[in-house]
Amino acid sequence: MRADLLALSPDDLTAFSNRGLTRRAEQEAANPALVCTIAETAEGHVRFQWGDGVTCDLPAGARLTDARCTCSSTTLCRHILRSVFAYQRQHQAAAGAVAEPAAAPTAGAPDPVAAPVPAAPGGGLWNPGTIADAALTPYFAPAEFARLGREFASGHVVQLWTGTKPRAYLHTLGCTVNFLVPHDIRYAACDCAANAPCGHAVLAVWAFRLLPTGQANGLISTAPIAPEVPAGLLDDIETEIRRLAETSLARAPALQVDLWRRLATRARDAALVWPAEVLGEIAEMHTAYLAQDARFDPREFLSLVAELLQRLDAIRRNRTPVPPLFVRGSASNRETEFGSARLIGLGCGVRLYRGGTELTSYLQDSDSGGVVVVSRRFPDPPKDKEPPRPFCALAGSLALKGTSLGALGRGQLLIKGGRRTPSGQFLPGRAPVSISPQAYLWETLRAPLRVAGFDELRDQLKSAPPAALAPRQAGTRLAVCPVASASEVEFLVSSQQIVGRLQDTSGQEAWLVHPFRNRASGGSERLLAALRERPGDVRFVCGEARVAGADLVLSPVSVVFETSGTRTCIQPWVDEAEKTTAPARLPVGSASAETTDPLHDYLEELLDLEAEAWLTGLGATASAWPRLHTLGISLGLTKLADFSAPLTPARLLELTVLADYAHREFNRLDTPPSAEVPRDALAP
Repeated sequence: MRADLLALSPDDLTAFSNRGLTRRAEQEAANPALVCTIAETAEGHVRFQWGDGVTCDLPAGARLTDARCTCSSTTLCRHILRSVFAYQRQHQAAAGAVAEPAAAPTAGAPDPVAAPVPAAPGGGLWNPGTIADAALTPYFAPAEFARLGREFASGHVVQLWTGTKPRAYLHTLGCTVNFLVPHDIRYAACDCAANAPCGHAVLAVWAFRLLPTGQANGLISTAPIAPEVPAGLLDDIETEIRRLAETSLARAPALQVDLWRRLATRARDAALVWPAEVLGEIAEMHTAYLAQDARFDPREFLSLVAELLQRLDAIRRNRTPVPPLFVRGSASNRETEFGSARLIGLGCGVRLYRGGTELTSYLQDSDSGGVVVVSRRFPDPPKDKEPPRPFCALAGSLALKGTSLGALGRGQLLIKGGRRTPSGQFLPGRAPVSISPQAYLWETLRAPLRVAGFDELRDQLKSAPPAALAPRQAGTRLAVCPVASASEVEFLVSSQQIVGRLQDTSGQEAWLVHPFRNRASGGSERLLAALRERPGDVRFVCGEARVAGADLVLSPVSVVFETSGTRTCIQPWVDEAEKTTAPARLPVGSASAETTDPLHDYLEELLDLEAEAWLTGLGATASAWPRLHTLGISLGLTKLADFSAPLTPARLLELTVLADYAHREFNRLDTPPSAEVPRDALAP
């Protein structure tokens, strides 16, 4: 019995070919008019004789990609794929039920484990760390295997998930390894260009061995020793921040900007990539303040200072659960050059800041799987002259070689040259770029951006580090999730949100939550109408993901629908209203309809006052702190409130970190609106 053929699912076969070819092969295998005769030897050689005259051979011990077919195709053809389905159907019929993925090695293949593997709970769950080196060495030359050992010891961060289809994401190398067949290294499929099994699969196996016993997933650092702490540099950075807390941004000399930039250069030379990025952004924000530019946002400046302080503290302690390469950054987090590449649009999102709007188009590199962004900021016009422009009008602005931000989010970009910054910003080169429509075949998007279902995404978020200590790359919380249907779609007047319950193909559920804004009324109306009228046509949701209590919540930047075989995309933030529909009907909640949250209001007021203290000084805000201290005590936030009584420069630093962390946690745990909330008048 060929255990490898029985273990391959349709999604696994798609990784070897494409979705359309796999579907066609599955349909042909299920056609009773197409007869298939299967002959299997004791060694594991399988021959498939098809009624249409095609013969497929899979030699003993060979991988699926080594199968031979009598057709003219030079790659893995549909005949070989349908042979796999036929083999599975035959064994299912013989067993009288769907066979579980086998745990034994493929007949004819070398024994992959040194000792018997105990049965894992759930029948099909397994850990690739049980694969012994004896099963790895036949596929690599001794020198190459030794090089992989040195590479592993040099230090990498690997995110691991066990289960029926274990997976490893090598953060520092930007690739994902999926183990498709239990205990068989030949089916360790990597999204790199090398043939399987590649060196990344070996690194993944070794990383799985470091996973603590009984732990289903986790974040592993392979570095044998902690990196050296550049104490002198950390002291210099903290000294400058403390000096700024004493003097305030308004009284800081203009030469302070150059000092921030020199510190950023020193941090980069010391391999502190992410602290260097934060220092660079602080320098840019300080420059915008001196120029009285609308890009300056006191709250954003406060957030940058809080993140920098947290990273410095984690680097100094050097014993945090978050891997040092996440806190510091690694050699792979550098500006890289693009050659020829295809970037697939994932949608366009919006972020509001004080005095302006930032639009960001997200794209995935089809080769590497990395996410890149194209962003542009739009300062708001003076309030006494004209209102801010709708987001759809801003999205129509040119952003890249004659292409608008909205078009980037829904199309695919063919480029020849360009650069990618450590944080993921795409900087075009001199060569022209071309944009074309896409068919939204998002099944082909690469992991970990594309997940198999909501359970997988929930596991990813559980093991994700805090945002302030995570890699500062764009789209780290972005996910593309396959969806089977939507239900309980409504517009909540009280919270001014479109909400709906999503279900994936395995029956797991998540919430879709999209806030309503007057400037995005057209896209919001289109999303609400499509979810209500075609709830069974939803195929994918791309958005920021978070776990709120026990719920998984997606805030979409795009939603893909499929009707009569044609897929379309709605970008709720930047799409215009459909001309065939009535004007936007979403009722804007009045003050009486809105619910208030004292904790949210307190945190917002606290952060605003902190930002003002960094901007103008502690003396200018002294009269406001006693009332806020009393309010914090009344809400039970004693520790947070005590930092402000009295507030000194040293306490301002600690309060900045604590309040930023509390605000992030509050937003993360904020539960979505329940379906028990009374529905609004728009319910059909």
